[in-house]
Amino acid sequence: MNEIDKKHLKKIENEFLTLSRIRFDRMLASLTQKQQDYLRLLPLFFHVNHPMLPGYHDSFTPCGIPNYSPTSLEKQIVKTVSQSFDYQSKAYHSFAIASLFLMGSMGTLGQSVSSDIDLWICFTDKLSDELNQKLTKKAENIKLWFAEKGIELNFYLVHKNDFSQVSSKQLGDDNCGNTQRFLLLDEFYRTAIWLVGRKPLWWVIPESENYSNFSNRLIKQKHLDDLDWIDFGEVKIIPAVEYFTATLWQLYKSIESPYKSFVKLMALEVYAKNHPCGGLLSSQLKSILHANQLNSTECDPYLLLLQFSEASLKQSPQKLEFLRRSFYLKSGLKIKLNVRYEKTKNWRYELMKGLVKQWGWSSASLERLNNRPNWKIDSVAEQRKDLIKELTSCYYALSNFARVQGVMNKSIKQELTHLGRQLYASFERRNGKVDSLNNGLAKNVTENTLTFSENDGVWSVYQEQIPRQELPINQSIYVSSSLFDCLTWGCVNKVIGANTHFHLYTDIAYFNQDYAKQTTREILKWISIEKTKHSNSNFKESAKPLSLGLFINTGVDPLLNEKNRDRYLIANNSDCLSLSSEKNNLVFSFHVLSLNSWGEIDLNYFQGNDAIPLFFKEYSDVITQLYSLEKPSFYCHGLLQNKAIVERLTSLLQDWVKLLSKSRVDKSRIYYLMSVGNQFLSVSFDNKQVDYKLSTNKEMLINSVHYIDKENLQDKKIKVHLDPFLPLRAIEELVLLRRSNKNHQCFISEGKHQTIEVLFKSNLGAIHARKHEKSSLKQIIAHYQQFFMKAENRIGDLKTLEVDYFRCEIADVDNESIRTFKSQDKKQLPAVKLLPLKNVHSNMHNFNLIQAIKMTNNSSPLAFNFHSSEKDYLFGIDKEGIYTKLAQDILKRRKTKEQYPIYITDLDLGKERHQVNIVELLNVKRDLENRLNLILSKINQS
Repeated sequence: MNEIDKKHLKKIENEFLTLSRIRFDRMLASLTQKQQDYLRLLPLFFHVNHPMLPGYHDSFTPCGIPNYSPTSLEKQIVKTVSQSFDYQSKAYHSFAIASLFLMGSMGTLGQSVSSDIDLWICFTDKLSDELNQKLTKKAENIKLWFAEKGIELNFYLVHKNDFSQVSSKQLGDDNCGNTQRFLLLDEFYRTAIWLVGRKPLWWVIPESENYSNFSNRLIKQKHLDDLDWIDFGEVKIIPAVEYFTATLWQLYKSIESPYKSFVKLMALEVYAKNHPCGGLLSSQLKSILHANQLNSTECDPYLLLLQFSEASLKQSPQKLEFLRRSFYLKSGLKIKLNVRYEKTKNWRYELMKGLVKQWGWSSASLERLNNRPNWKIDSVAEQRKDLIKELTSCYYALSNFARVQGVMNKSIKQELTHLGRQLYASFERRNGKVDSLNNGLAKNVTENTLTFSENDGVWSVYQEQIPRQELPINQSIYVSSSLFDCLTWGCVNKVIGANTHFHLYTDIAYFNQDYAKQTTREILKWISIEKTKHSNSNFKESAKPLSLGLFINTGVDPLLNEKNRDRYLIANNSDCLSLSSEKNNLVFSFHVLSLNSWGEIDLNYFQGNDAIPLFFKEYSDVITQLYSLEKPSFYCHGLLQNKAIVERLTSLLQDWVKLLSKSRVDKSRIYYLMSVGNQFLSVSFDNKQVDYKLSTNKEMLINSVHYIDKENLQDKKIKVHLDPFLPLRAIEELVLLRRSNKNHQCFISEGKHQTIEVLFKSNLGAIHARKHEKSSLKQIIAHYQQFFMKAENRIGDLKTLEVDYFRCEIADVDNESIRTFKSQDKKQLPAVKLLPLKNVHSNMHNFNLIQAIKMTNNSSPLAFNFHSSEKDYLFGIDKEGIYTKLAQDILKRRKTKEQYPIYITDLDLGKERHQVNIVELLNVKRDLENRLNLILSKINQS
């Protein structure tokens, strides 16, 4: 057993104290004189509990530090804080606080203007919860006092046994996640600045000795006084789980402070590669000091950290270069190689200058890095590529390490998932997402002036004002298919600010200065309001939508045609979705910005008369959720009707949300019918499903009210809601809104020129609408009766297919086509008389009975076989020619030359009975008859 030399112990102690003093002085040198004075008072503030000193909480707050009394300089300085305070030395029964230490980057090469100060308030005896709270409150008050003086001070209450007891915390904004006790102790031992009180016993225990045995000998054999030392324990081998959690934490931090975190990530990666063989930096530092080789530069913790990581990256030159670049940028220094300075007193500058020369960096490379405060988005994008590459590499290395070391428990899987989500949200590119490039890489990327150029529908963004002829020789910073996309990208990335000037080159008059300025204001307003809703805690769950912003008329000028024809818009109605006789849709295009709980912003674009229903279909879940909390934000560009547009959209979407909810409750399918532009729109709501159909005329619109549940193979109850602006005739409105009965209903009205209109409503509410030309009421009733009689064998159950027939008469024929928003009062609408037609039985002897049978092995809508007058017409033989043959034969068999349509009297779709409904049969019947009658008309004309 080796003899213990007290002189050698004292020498080692002095080595560590000297290093602490040097680092403390270096830290002070970076501060103002006032700040230096205040930091010198830290020990006094915790040693004395006095109401005239900063931090005082109450008279019972723990205080007192062993082996400390203020110096004469400190007594002078404290007078500048509290002139009436006089320090009185007193004997303490016990000292509540064992030691004060600073730790971290202060006083090292890694210190920068943004570095904060971490204070360890250490104690050997456990405090009661009440006293612990009092000391915590005092420390918080001192922290606030220092903040007022421009010093960011963080404090930690540390017990000597904290590093021998396992604790667990989840990742958050202010802690390091799952226990990192040994890594934290390793960092403490290599970066700690001793201020006052007991000194770390670890200092004097050689690396070659058994820590526990040697420390016991030191105390028991009275080589050291136990009251002068605090023992946090040794740190030799760090558990694998700590590398995981520490790397995880640094990856979190890298999203906001990439360069600082990457330097630490590289050291952790080397630690992990060496696991479990040790080789820690704290041990390396101790070995240097125990060998009497104290060199304040070589013992700098951050330089040791850099050299430690560099040694492992000799075979990875790109990663090594990124490490050095990160280290340089983290330091905040600006080295100039070609400028002769007098010998500077700034040791950090001289040391970093020597490293830069050693690395062989050029002046041009240094200038780019030195210009970081002025980096714009082009430089940020370039740096970001390397950052994403290296951080992704760290993430996969972390995942692999956790698996190999067998530390992948449920908690670690969760934290790894949360990290993956945050990295994905910050760095992953995907379709529709507006990339946010500047994650702590540059302070201010806002441009004073930007140039936007459009060429063949492609928009390019350039920094500064560039003459049009010089655009080809300049590099764009962003390219997109729309100006709105370019403006959004600029606002999200803070390239565009409230005072940015725009220069636009385009032949599209709509996209002018006013457009750019107004749209920018609206986007910036939306971002400023909505981004506050995002929180890092949201990464524990899948991304959820938080808000929507609709920017209307940002893609196309809705009045372009009128402007081209030099016409003014005169509206005879108030519907901005189908305005004036021109039927202008003033919501023809819009962009949608959406923010989710991960802080991601997505951009989508909708254009056309189906823009609104398509938007609702894609975002129905989001809109439904938002309407229970708040409505989407609407921004409308460039029209006098902006207010009316916003009100119309707000009301419309609100109605749709209610109908979608009602369809879930009622288990029904609900149709919303409206006009949009020069077309008609049917939107259907069924449980969680939204669908829509555009129609060119009202007959098609009405026929869209029909549905078969393909999954359950049966009809659903159907309800209809009419948009207040939809122009409908009185009979159409009556049938659509009339409640369905147990029987089917057939409404027949006579028009001019032998035109008969049929509106059929099934017992579930499905609609079939059709106009018959050159027909008589008698013929129509006769052939429908014949068809329904045959249909009894084709559909539903075995009950008789009951149909109620009504003849419809309009009281005021001249006014029968008017239904407007202003005429919702039913008294203003023309009255419709319904005349029941009971016991109607028509003679069918003069009709050619035609049966159509669908070919089940052929998907063509024309693939039908026909049977008429004991003759078969087979599609498999004559293909589409059978339609002409059938029409010719029917015409030959007619006894009179009277021209009247061909009617299908029996239709077999080749399906099981429960797979067919009556409206589907009527629709197919209509299509077949239209084809046959078109051929018949051509024959008659020839």
